[in-house]
Amino acid sequence: LDIDMPVMDGLETLTKLKQIDNNIKVISLTIHSEKAVIQKLMDIGASGYLLKNVSKNEMLEAIRKVNAGKKYICDVATNSILEKEKL
Repeated sequence: LDIDMPVMDGLETLTKLKQIDNNIKVISLTIHSEKAVIQKLMDIGASGYLLKNVSKNEMLEAIRKVNAGKKYICDVATNSILEKEKL
């Protein structure tokens, strides 16, 4: 699920999907690495968060972990959050 989509953005789409089926597993795939965006999606109920430049291996790892019921945030997004917290 991307954040920047025509008609309905990813935040609104995820909210509606969770209303239909709260158990649905959704991984966001986006260019946004801002802490506030990541936190908002995870708070709404995203199971995972990937940046579009992740490797194929990391994407597969995220899918496997989310399918197993775990949460996943890609390394680059995690590092971005940690770096911004240090400032």
